[in-house]
Amino acid sequence: MSVFPSPLKVAFRADAAAHIGFGHLRRCLALARALQQGGAEVRILWRNLGTNVGKHSGAGEILDEALPAPSGEGPYPEPSAHSTWARVPVRRDAQEVAERLADWSPDWVIVDHYSFDAEWHDLVRTETGACIASIDDLGDRMLSADLIIDQNWHPNFHAKYGSVNVRKARILGGPRFALLDAVYASAAKFRFQEPVQTIGIFMGGVDVGNYSSLALQAVRLVGFEGLVEVVSTSANPNLDRLREACSRHGATLTLNLSNLSHFFAAHDLQVGAGGSATWERCCVGAPTISVAVAENQRDILRDLAAEGVVFEVPEPTLEAITSTLVAVLDRPEARLQVSMTGKELVDGFGARRVAASLQRNKIAVRSAKIADAILTHGWRNHPSVRSVSRDSSEIDVASHVAWTEACIRDEKRHLLVASAGSDAIGVARFDCLADNLYEVSIYLDPVVNGLGLGNKVLLAAEAWMIDRHGSVEVVAETLPENRPSERLFAATGYQKTEEGYRKRLSTLRGDYYD
Repeated sequence: MSVFPSPLKVAFRADAAAHIGFGHLRRCLALARALQQGGAEVRILWRNLGTNVGKHSGAGEILDEALPAPSGEGPYPEPSAHSTWARVPVRRDAQEVAERLADWSPDWVIVDHYSFDAEWHDLVRTETGACIASIDDLGDRMLSADLIIDQNWHPNFHAKYGSVNVRKARILGGPRFALLDAVYASAAKFRFQEPVQTIGIFMGGVDVGNYSSLALQAVRLVGFEGLVEVVSTSANPNLDRLREACSRHGATLTLNLSNLSHFFAAHDLQVGAGGSATWERCCVGAPTISVAVAENQRDILRDLAAEGVVFEVPEPTLEAITSTLVAVLDRPEARLQVSMTGKELVDGFGARRVAASLQRNKIAVRSAKIADAILTHGWRNHPSVRSVSRDSSEIDVASHVAWTEACIRDEKRHLLVASAGSDAIGVARFDCLADNLYEVSIYLDPVVNGLGLGNKVLLAAEAWMIDRHGSVEVVAETLPENRPSERLFAATGYQKTEEGYRKRLSTLRGDYYD
């Protein structure tokens, strides 16, 4: 009998500062917390760039101590337009990260930093032995990562990264992988009303350009007299000017919110910077005028506007913001459509999906317990699971609990729950048809569908069966046109027959725990 898989170890490298903002660190924190929920050990390495990162992120319990402050050395290599953001040479940063992790042996190092390219990736991989994941938006420099995570919308990520993806890394691309804090998955959603009575303004946690004051001026300039709430942090270098603007324009100023979900849902219209908070607004369904306050935001907002996800302001000018406000305030149907489109695009489970994908080599199975029934009931009743089941009808909770109890008691039936790390992600069941002959069925939590985890779950379940029964024959049936299941069984060594698929289990190929 094997034991619970050893915890995944994941180190992060990200910075937050006036010239960088807080978005990179915030999305790393969201992923770090999702990994912790799945049993992983995490560390976040950041450099002291003059900002109290622990205070302003609200995550001092996760953050490792800072890397040494920059000492002014240079010049720096220039693989991209953001090479100087790190304030130290690439090789020095990679060496310090490797030294900090030398006694920890991480499985993954995840870097979210536009300053670092393939050179940094290769140096850290060589020194630590870890796989490298790059959280990126730009695709503007060579990346030697094993995994690329890009939460932005794009029609073709393989084309976006094709010429810079040195190692042909897997790509987790699109808002389905938006790295939001877990609170967004269950957060209260925006409720549409007409006319607009309140407006929220959030232009980033640092807002070096004082765009919050500009947006507030625009809101009052168009004649809006309702409640306006401006959110920022105490790291904002323009805080005194912002306080004065809020006082002059009769707006409320709120600082250092631990998360913005309630704020985004509370106002009839949002005006915000086009950074990572874009996906938080989408998730709660907040109709938003998104302002490109950085060069790298322009293309993203243009594409999102074309998809009907935001109202785009390509330049952070008073004229551009006021003209968009005039148009949007008078278009309730458009605001409602933007709200609905955003909620469809981002469901709040992106960080969990990425965490499960990182745990793909830590997947194991165990015997089901009665307590699993409520969780698996939700999976079983999801339309995507019912559509490929023999019985596609919905099942009530009481019936599913009773069925689970019967399975657990039945010596000729094995009901197993699979986990990525300690995060339960799926079910496998073996039903005895005759001596040494079993039928297998499998389904995953719909949240993690499409990540390539089904193969791992099936192999772990087979290992469990071999350990208990030795060499056995297993058959599987798929409904017509169920291509994903056909690919699953073909990829795991099953032979196609007239009745379905068949395989003899005789070699351990997976892990499990009990």
